[in-house]
Amino acid sequence: MANLTSTTITGTLNTNSTITGPGSGVSAINASNVSSGTLSTDRLPTVPTTKGGTGLTSVGSAGQALTVAPGGGLQFSDVGGGISGATTQTFNSPGNYTSTAGTQFASVLVKAGGGGGGGGSRAHNYTPGTNGGSGGNSSFGTIISATGGAGGESAPHPQTTGSQPGGIGGTASTNVGAITVAGGQGGAGVSAVPGGPQGTAGGAGGANGGGAGGNGDASNNNEGSASGCGGGGAGSGYGVLPTSQLSGTISVTVGAAGAAGNKSPQFGGAQNGQAGQAGLVKVVDFT
Repeated sequence: MANLTSTTITGTLNTNSTITGPGSGVSAINASNVSSGTLSTDRLPTVPTTKGGTGLTSVGSAGQALTVAPGGGLQFSDVGGGISGATTQTFNSPGNYTSTAGTQFASVLVKAGGGGGGGGSRAHNYTPGTNGGSGGNSSFGTIISATGGAGGESAPHPQTTGSQPGGIGGTASTNVGAITVAGGQGGAGVSAVPGGPQGTAGGAGGANGGGAGGNGDASNNNEGSASGCGGGGAGSGYGVLPTSQLSGTISVTVGAAGAAGNKSPQFGGAQNGQAGQAGLVKVVDFT
């Protein structure tokens, strides 16, 4: 076979022709005619997205995903979704809530103040004690609101037997379908005539933070006694809110505890009522 060192060949070689050498000067080869051998990766182009490629020349970091870039094309980005952490904000006094950066949703508990229990008394020369105070209202903006429990009244007049209902429980309302719970009514105050039971127990506080009523006077079983009425429990609401409900600054109010009613000042044997529980607003941001 001839050894061609500096010859230009034009035209078509027949199938019996064989050319060997580095091929550095060969150009315009039809890719469909390359049927064997290995092409170097250096010869492979970057395939654009218009041809089904990525248009990228390197991979991203571990855990990243291939996403569409804002201006078009593809890029490697951190994978979102899932819960990576939670931040709790508890309000024991009024304030303002601002969501944590990256919050996906939040759980919100709103609880009002419980009513205070009324004071107890003694029958002889009856002088009533004071009523328990009502609990304050709590709210998370206009989204969830709760009202405080009513205070329990002082002991009913002990010259006759009977009972008196406790304070009414608070309620709650929401405009996002949150769960609302009404506070329980306080326990009744009970009286007895002279010569009757000594120091009947004060009415129990209503469920969800109501204060118990004060006991009646147990110092003399000839004079009867009257126990204070229990305070009503607080209303409360709970909801899971999306970020669309958490934008901007949200005003938070927190209801104070209902004050305890004092015992009758006439004699020392009776007892004061108990204060209700203070309200709170608790927000947990999930990021």
